[in-house]
Amino acid sequence: MASQPGDALGKIDYWIQYIDCALKHPRPLPSGKHAYRQSLETIPEVVELYHCLYKLYSEEQSSVWFQEPVNALAQEIFTYYDVVKSPMSLRHVLDNIVKGDTYSTAAQVMEDVELIWKNSIAFNGANSLLATEASKCKAALERIRHNYQDDQRVTLEDADRLYQVIASMQEQQLIDNIAEYLRREDPTSIDETGAVNFDMLKRKHFRNLERIVDNYSKSRPRS
Repeated sequence: MASQPGDALGKIDYWIQYIDCALKHPRPLPSGKHAYRQSLETIPEVVELYHCLYKLYSEEQSSVWFQEPVNALAQEIFTYYDVVKSPMSLRHVLDNIVKGDTYSTAAQVMEDVELIWKNSIAFNGANSLLATEASKCKAALERIRHNYQDDQRVTLEDADRLYQVIASMQEQQLIDNIAEYLRREDPTSIDETGAVNFDMLKRKHFRNLERIVDNYSKSRPRS
């Protein structure tokens, strides 16, 4: 934060820095917090990133420093815009996704997200506390994205492929093993008759069922 010395020359220098910063200051900075949007008119990959970024923005402690744009003028960080030529924040990215005219690919979204971390390191230094927080925030986003993808439904093609493999084996013990796993881990995929709705499987459970089938196949006696 810039100081305002008591002598006349110090005051002049302070206001020169202030005016210089004000001329570079983005206008206007958003107020309040980002308002979550359940539905978006964009490609599925960008929609997925939006939900993950909002979770990072609203729930993760590591994102506190990166949620809103840096107000360098109010904080008297007068040299900020000399170092950071393209300010970026999670708020910027979320607002841009909602506007719908900024990003056409998920890669473009991630370029701006990566810019948040790069800006923090550029201004604060690679060994600074905020650089460490940026690394934590980046790792948190990777975890959130992984969990989000795990909770999505499998494709109909994958569901049908797994069903055909299981049906071709004609093994009641295998079917019982699968039913036991799903009753424990994902009971919503079993209907009222006890049949498995393969197209309702989440990706994480789909992968586990593939392992169950593979392990059972390897353990069967060879004829």
